[in-house]
Amino acid sequence: METKSLICTACPRGCRLSVKIENGNISVSGNKCPKGLSYGKSEAVCPMRILTSTIASSVEGFPRLPVKTSVEVPLKNFSEYMHLIRKLKADSSKMPGDIIVKNFAESGADLIAAGGSL
Repeated sequence: METKSLICTACPRGCRLSVKIENGNISVSGNKCPKGLSYGKSEAVCPMRILTSTIASSVEGFPRLPVKTSVEVPLKNFSEYMHLIRKLKADSSKMPGDIIVKNFAESGADLIAAGGSL
């Protein structure tokens, strides 16, 4: 049996979760709302996050463009994703929400321009 202690970030309460994995079964305790149950199960098996970064830009006066994934992606793949992001360059003006790469790294998430604009 494996036990993990987590702090839930699914809502503002920040419940302390205890997640037990035994024979493929996952049980969660400590959650005060249903969101904690699903958060605990998914966090224990495959943590997901929004990836935020910057890419190079050839637009004068804007050397970097902030970017993020449109949805959460597996945390375990961040190293691979960052390797790909380092190769990207924005060559025209972008507004927040503009798609930089559709289905980025076949993750199901688009890489989009975030905050600010070029």
